Amino acid sequence: MQRAIQLTSDEHPDMKGYLSNLGGSQLHRFERIGELTDLDNAMSNQQMAVNLVEDGIQTSQSFSPPRQHQLLRFQRLDVLTDLEDSISNLQSAAHLINDRSQTSQCVFPTSAVASELASYASAN
Repeated sequence: MQRAIQLTSDEHPDMKGYLSNLGGSQLHRFERIGELTDLDNAMSNQQMAVNLVEDGIQTSQSFSPPRQHQLLRFQRLDVLTDLEDSISNLQSAAHLINDRSQTSQCVFPTSAVASELASYASAN
């Protein structure tokens, strides 16, 4: 799949989906094997997918995979910038929701992050 993505133009209408699927596969492999490079590659591919989405079309869900990957890496390595980046993606999603007057959708991502952070704090 990586080779197919390398051969595909960024302008291809399915490129975002290809990157997102590859990132998801790399995340699954990280969850099974625990190899940090898989998580790093998943984060990179998910972020590239978000970057390919035009501003007018982005949804709050566009920021969810990168945010989740950053939070996983923070939990594994305790690198504060990963947590800050995860929060930044959450804020970007909330900003999109507020811009579109969809405030009811903002509750889930915020509580999901709060729950993830609380569970991390109690484990450490």
